[in-house]
Amino acid sequence: DIEQSLVDAVQRVTRSGIRIACATGRAWHLVQPVVEKLGLVDPCIVEGGTRIVDPISGNTLWSQPIVDESVQIILDIFRAHNEAGTLVYGDEFAPVAFDSFMTSGVEQASFLYLLGLPEGTALTLARELNDMRADFVAYITPSWRGAGFYDVHVAHRLADKGHAVNQWCSIVGVTAEQTIGIGDSGNDLPMFQAVGLRVAVANATVELKAASDHIAPSQSDGALEYVLQRYFS
Repeated sequence: DIEQSLVDAVQRVTRSGIRIACATGRAWHLVQPVVEKLGLVDPCIVEGGTRIVDPISGNTLWSQPIVDESVQIILDIFRAHNEAGTLVYGDEFAPVAFDSFMTSGVEQASFLYLLGLPEGTALTLARELNDMRADFVAYITPSWRGAGFYDVHVAHRLADKGHAVNQWCSIVGVTAEQTIGIGDSGNDLPMFQAVGLRVAVANATVELKAASDHIAPSQSDGALEYVLQRYFS
């Protein structure tokens, strides 16, 4: 649930001319209800930085999918480890059981997320993918499946949150120095390299906290509202 105090804070700040946008690993159709509740009107970075969406029209303003040949390379590495997990790919963000995509494969994808892995497996997969130095990059994040599990997010090397922030700045007409990024996971590290001020939440990864300029409360303790009050009161 979204607290009314957060909705009020967002509306107060946006009325002053400040632009607020989400930058998330989730798909647009999952983020849209939250964006509408908060009243956000500026372009949103979704699907780990692979796409920027106009929240008013729902149109894609920018995207960078994984090339087909790389999709098959990534899936081959996933298959080689033969771990139970859930694959998520494409704009609809529809999950596919691991044993299903082991046989059917995926022909096209904006991104590939393998969810719910043990930490060791996630680290091994990400390392192996990144050691290839190909046109894609892998990040590890705490899993949406719950504590003790990790997700591996793979996207085009030019489609992380950092590149998306650069595109977003160009679209809305601001400079990187004017931006603040709030994050919690490994896929927020590229965003931190692109924004002017880096804020990690209290429950962020150790690596992200080390790269931050400031530590905010956790998401459940009102991180966004805290940042809005601290910097735009």
